Amino acid sequence: MTIEVFLRLLKQHILWFILIPCVTATAAFFATRNETKVYKSQATLYTGLVSRYSLLSDRNSAFQDRSASAFDNILTTLNSRETLLQIGIGLLTDHLQLQHPDSLVLANAGFQKLHKAITPGWENLFYIAADSALLHKTIDSLAKTPTDNPIKSLLLKSDSYYSIQHLGENIKGSARKNTNDVLLMEYESDDPAVSQRTLHYAIEFLNKRYSTLKTSETNSVIGYYEAKLEKAKAKLAQAEADLRAFSEKHQVLDYDEEARNVASSREALNSEYNQELMRKNAAKAALDALNGRMGQQGVFVRLTMT
Repeated sequence: MTIEVFLRLLKQHILWFILIPCVTATAAFFATRNETKVYKSQATLYTGLVSRYSLLSDRNSAFQDRSASAFDNILTTLNSRETLLQIGIGLLTDHLQLQHPDSLVLANAGFQKLHKAITPGWENLFYIAADSALLHKTIDSLAKTPTDNPIKSLLLKSDSYYSIQHLGENIKGSARKNTNDVLLMEYESDDPAVSQRTLHYAIEFLNKRYSTLKTSETNSVIGYYEAKLEKAKAKLAQAEADLRAFSEKHQVLDYDEEARNVASSREALNSEYNQELMRKNAAKAALDALNGRMGQQGVFVRLTMT
């Protein structure tokens, strides 16, 4: 086919070349315009402390890689009810502080849905929204009360952004790839700001919870050995007191102690003797010098009288 033939065909069918792409694009637009958009947020956590690997690990034949179980512990902590509840509380605290939709915090659809969930009689939550700490504490208390309330429903019983069921299904953590110490986390929702903030709170509360668990574990071990040390010190002090009382009662001599006392006394006596000898020699020298001077004066007197 020559260029002339191609141009002639293009000129004959130019309408179809324009119409078919436009119809396809229009059909695709109308077919997908009401489709829910999904936004995914991802984070990579480096957990070098989990594997406990150091430069000396290869020299230690007893070194064992326990990082697999440590990763399981981290993932279990992430998916625990308390961690998911704290993530929901943190996210709900941010959203209740909004006076109007904010694309960086919560879009309009989520904003309207949240305000519909807050039933009449609970509007006072919006009045304390200015105090973030007080609002967070109030939401935490309402989530743990035995009676039903809108906050408890949002956190425990609904399919909202804040419910522990929704968070548990959508927050995903995968263990390291190959042999590195990286933990991959991801979360997806229909609001990009919610995706980002949810993953932010997931990392924050996972860090707090896991650090608390490891610290309490270490403190229990330290407390055990400190208690054992105090018992050993008390037992040693009691034994020394009993030995001292027995020695005083039966007048038992400690030969090592007595030998040290005798040696110390002997050194003190030798020191005093040497000091007295030095004073004696000094006095004798002074007396000899005085006698010499008196002898010279007597000779001078005799020479004068003659």
